[in-house]
Amino acid sequence: MTSLQTGMHYPIDLETLPPTWGKGYVGDFAFEIQPGFASGKHNKEGRGIPHIRPYNIDRFGKLDLSEIKSVAPDADTKRLHSADVLFSNTNSPELIGKTAFVSTADDWGFSNHMTRVVFHDTVSPKFAAYQLHYLWMRGYFLHNCVKHVNQASVSSTTLARTVPFVKPPRGQQDSIVAEIEKQFSRLDEAVASLKRTKANLKRYKAAVLKAAVEGKLTEDWRRRHPNVEPASKLLERILAERRAKWAGRAGHSTPVEPNISDLPELPNRWVWVRLDTIAALKGGITVDKIRKSSAARTVSYLRVANVQRGYLDLTEIREIKASEADIKDLRLVPGDILFNEGGDRDKLGRGWVWEGQLFECIHQNHVFRARLYLADISPKLVSWWGNSFGQTYFLREGKQTTKSCINQHNKAQRVSYSVSACFRTTSDRRRSRAPLVCYR
Repeated sequence: MTSLQTGMHYPIDLETLPPTWGKGYVGDFAFEIQPGFASGKHNKEGRGIPHIRPYNIDRFGKLDLSEIKSVAPDADTKRLHSADVLFSNTNSPELIGKTAFVSTADDWGFSNHMTRVVFHDTVSPKFAAYQLHYLWMRGYFLHNCVKHVNQASVSSTTLARTVPFVKPPRGQQDSIVAEIEKQFSRLDEAVASLKRTKANLKRYKAAVLKAAVEGKLTEDWRRRHPNVEPASKLLERILAERRAKWAGRAGHSTPVEPNISDLPELPNRWVWVRLDTIAALKGGITVDKIRKSSAARTVSYLRVANVQRGYLDLTEIREIKASEADIKDLRLVPGDILFNEGGDRDKLGRGWVWEGQLFECIHQNHVFRARLYLADISPKLVSWWGNSFGQTYFLREGKQTTKSCINQHNKAQRVSYSVSACFRTTSDRRRSRAPLVCYR
């Protein structure tokens, strides 16, 4: 057969194949193409025989047996055998056609959404599986399948009579398979190495941050500048600023001293403080507040997904309607520190600094704002504290419901002047005495 109807988006140029390579359709080289059997009576406890399904083939063309459904042995007589090629004939359009080589099979049944292909001896089953899975990776089956509601299918007849297949001499097939597996092995080693490197970088980053907040990164600088103003003087100016703003107004309270009993000793002139001592904390807008808003206009707002650890992801900014009063009250200004007070364990407490990326933006109630009283404190340093050492405190003290959260009045609790932030939540409205570090 010299001319094939390849269908749409076939990725192999058949005209440039070596002259010793054959070509045809899958059915020209296979003597059995057999779909499996359906069984609604299955279990995950291993009672009966394994029933292999489409999700048991991963995106790399390997059998994934981490989750197996079992069925009664007498549900059907069809079984997989060693050296079979297993093709996913029914799946979502994006996943239709995933293919795997079956190296061993011990009395395994297989779903009617899978097709077992047995090739002639002149075809290496591994080579065949790699070739069919390659067609899936290139999207061939996506464009050459029958689409149903939320699913797609490739029938046994279609697979046999319309899917092209190229066949080098058997010796070349075996050499190709050996080279593929050698390269895949190298890729696996590279991926493992990258994972180790990533873990080491994370530890190194934590070590750098630890050295920073303990003063080890600035030891030489402090020796060269022995007369720098102590952090306690900065705190006095902050308190004076706060008192001036609160003069004659109800609700003013004296800042609470942090509990530093379990914290390391700081360098000379550094002090531990609470975040709410050096910054005004503000929760975001709630859904109920939005619904009650009468004269509302559209404004951009930040969600938990936007506030990442060490950066703001602004690729998707949503809009809501809010009253002018709420927009004025919650409008972000450059230098505002944002922390997530809700979300799963990975999201809880992560944060970064708003730098005025949008003309006007507010924040929702799962993101809280810390606005420093004086510009002498670095907002990024406060944020890094929360993103590093503060995480231990977040995860330990965050209220665990379906999601973790931090109580509105106890959001910031460990800052240091230079400033670090750890956060704690309680079931009531009390303010805790957890600290942050302050330095000059």
